[in-house]
Amino acid sequence: MIRKLSFGTNYKDAMHYQVGQQMGRNTIEAIRRINPNHYEIYIKDEESVVYLWKEVIDMPCVVEYDIRGF
Repeated sequence: MIRKLSFGTNYKDAMHYQVGQQMGRNTIEAIRRINPNHYEIYIKDEESVVYLWKEVIDMPCVVEYDIRGF
């Protein structure tokens, strides 16, 4: 299970998305890998509805996994 994605060529300046992170009034619920260069980020709104928020395709990224899931 993916815990965190960091997009960009420089990790320090990258955009970071982590499961559980607040995005305004919504929360990142899940990150899904579609293939090696395609990721989907799902958020949950205030009414607990989960929907696709972002797709990232062909961008350099660092993937962190939830080691508790192993």
